Amino acid sequence: MLDTITLNADGTLSSEIGEAHLTNKELALLVAVMSRKGGILTKQAGLTELYGGMDEPEVNIIDVFICKVRRKLTEVGAPDAIETVWGQGYRWNKAVKCLTPDGGFLSMETEPELTERIEDLALALNCNVATLLHRIVTDNLDRYEEEAWA
Repeated sequence: MLDTITLNADGTLSSEIGEAHLTNKELALLVAVMSRKGGILTKQAGLTELYGGMDEPEVNIIDVFICKVRRKLTEVGAPDAIETVWGQGYRWNKAVKCLTPDGGFLSMETEPELTERIEDLALALNCNVATLLHRIVTDNLDRYEEEAWA
């Protein structure tokens, strides 16, 4: 198993072994697992990330997408990058380093409690986490700019 792979913002996984392209949903799920920095992505949180609370299919669809993502990780030499935490969900294997050269599309780090609060709020508002964060930033940006430049 390789210890370093690359994920580009266009959904391309690559390594010295090969390359694989992720669909938008596969990319969203992979980013959701990786962004927890070793924390667990529950299946319900995965559904929220993929479907934003709208027209959600059965929770086992997350297993299907994880299987597809693992197949593509295997193509680039990282078959054990996503670990199953039985009865809880999935987490990123800390032994696998994933480079993201396209900038900061994975740059936000939060404490596990804050992550859970954000996920719960997104679920309650029937949107995904990215949409919620966008709303929070745009609704508050003017206030912070005024404070910063007053």
